[in-house]
Amino acid sequence: MADRRAYRDPRPVGHGLVSVLYWSTTAAEATMTACVLVRLRPGRFTGCATTHFGSYPFRIEVDCAEPSVDDRPTALSMRAHNLAAVAQFGTRLL
Repeated sequence: MADRRAYRDPRPVGHGLVSVLYWSTTAAEATMTACVLVRLRPGRFTGCATTHFGSYPFRIEVDCAEPSVDDRPTALSMRAHNLAAVAQFGTRLL
């Protein structure tokens, strides 16, 4: 008969990792939104048609469909089809 103490249930670790990933995604979304609002000046408009935040183990990703920037004082206008940003964390935990 196999020793039952040798088996370790991986579910608590998995639930903890999912919680950390969810928290990091919502924190990244809030930080990015706050950063964009702080950098706006009168006459400058930025936007995305849709924004998607995702997270994977040790990575956060942001996808912005149809990003645009309109800066009226300098008459600068930029548009793109898609913009993606990725932040990769080290896999070594302290």
